[in-house]
Amino acid sequence: MNINYILCFFVLICSTCDTDKKANKSETEAEINTTYYSIEEAKKNPLSVYDLQISCDELNSSNVILIEEFKNLKKIRLKGSSCTYAKVDSIILYLTKLKTLESFAINNSILDSVPKSIFLLENIQELDLSNNNISVIKGSFEDLKKLQKLNLKFNNITSSLDICSVNLKELDISYNTNIDINELLLCLQYSNTLQHLNLYGMELNELPNSIGSLTELQELDLQKNNLEALPDSMGNLLNLKNLFLGGNPIKNQKAMKEICNSKCSISFELLLE
Repeated sequence: MNINYILCFFVLICSTCDTDKKANKSETEAEINTTYYSIEEAKKNPLSVYDLQISCDELNSSNVILIEEFKNLKKIRLKGSSCTYAKVDSIILYLTKLKTLESFAINNSILDSVPKSIFLLENIQELDLSNNNISVIKGSFEDLKKLQKLNLKFNNITSSLDICSVNLKELDISYNTNIDINELLLCLQYSNTLQHLNLYGMELNELPNSIGSLTELQELDLQKNNLEALPDSMGNLLNLKNLFLGGNPIKNQKAMKEICNSKCSISFELLLE
């Protein structure tokens, strides 16, 4: 047999294999980027479900069990006024069986406290509890060892945030005016991994000196508060890249620029939330 013929044959096989691999990779990427908005649609191909966003209205005792069939689920978002404490608890019982889950969200619900069962989702890296009516947190965020992003904005939290040993990179507590900011900042300095902090609309009259301990901070949003000045400890934030001060009665903008490091970009205009 001609050696050139054999070589061409193997080249053709390898080329076909590469094409198949690329096609399979594209198909998998498309599945990962697809968001399902109903259980009925998702159950048609359960192993292809990576992102699920559904209303709690859709979930009942007969179909909630289907959640554990989504073996590759990475993100789930629950929303709506029917997301009661009891219903969320029952849903999480099935979610705890999914070791692939990385992101969990509940938004626009009537929840006034964080269900303890949420702290059983030990693999999640992102937790979004924004736009609810939460005042009490029944449990510790320190149980979520892999948590990196925590969003609690637009709630009414009155209890302490147990996050001292959590390696958070992003924290949003905007519009929670009852949180003790000094206590929170002192707590955050223990892990000192925070890179993004959102304190928008917190009704702050002053920013505690302890802000200077968060030396890994890259972005700080202080918009829509009552701040006239910033503490000198802001000069310790050598990694700070973006500082948002719009909506504050800042008296001396030049002094603010002198406090911050030379790499920091400061905005004095009120930006959209």
